[in-house]
Amino acid sequence: MIYRSIPDLDPPADADVDAPDLARADAAIDLCERYQVMLARIAEIGMEMIEAGARQAKADGGAGDPDAFCKVSQAVRRTVALHVKLARDARTDRNTVQAERARRRADGARARKTAKDEAILFGLHDAYFGSGSEPEFDPGGYLFDRMMDVDVERLDDSDEFAGYLDRPVGETLAKLCAIVGLDPGACVLDDGVWRVWEAPAPIPPSARGEGGSERSDETGGERRRDHDPTVICGSSISGADPPACSRFTDSLSP
Repeated sequence: MIYRSIPDLDPPADADVDAPDLARADAAIDLCERYQVMLARIAEIGMEMIEAGARQAKADGGAGDPDAFCKVSQAVRRTVALHVKLARDARTDRNTVQAERARRRADGARARKTAKDEAILFGLHDAYFGSGSEPEFDPGGYLFDRMMDVDVERLDDSDEFAGYLDRPVGETLAKLCAIVGLDPGACVLDDGVWRVWEAPAPIPPSARGEGGSERSDETGGERRRDHDPTVICGSSISGADPPACSRFTDSLSP
């Protein structure tokens, strides 16, 4: 049997989420918040000037300088209004950036799940079709039907596979091979690398028979066209919409 290594996917790092545009947005928000501190200090100084003028006017027994009071108080009001606006804008921008970061993390998690599910699905198909001649190891198509019952999108519904996205693809694949009833050697851990039997290349059109079947010179028999690992249920690498799988059951015992 010929083995191929099973690619695995690591969780996306925050660096993959914090793209330059979000980094620039964070820097702009931080600068805006520093401006708020400066404006708050300016407003405090203005109030200190107004209070000092009032104390001086009271000590002199007069009304003080009305023009100076109006100018300083107006500057304080404008400073406070600008501070409020900057605070509101910074809060809105911060919420927007956090929402965008959360969206990108969610998109990355979905993309990673899709890629990992595809790796598991195609690995399971390779394990089946790499097992040899179907008439010999699966004459009644029983194992094929059990494989078709596997719905990788619902693996998390089973306690046995809970958290499978955080574990190597090969580990999950080896469990599925055992549940389906495939040879234990179909998926093995070899020197720290998970490997699975590699399925033979699809039979070219010129070698196909008529009536929806394919002739295999190697096995000397016919092989159903829907057994082609490139068209079995599940997401395809080409991105075409796949036919729906049936279901995944916790127990696949006959």
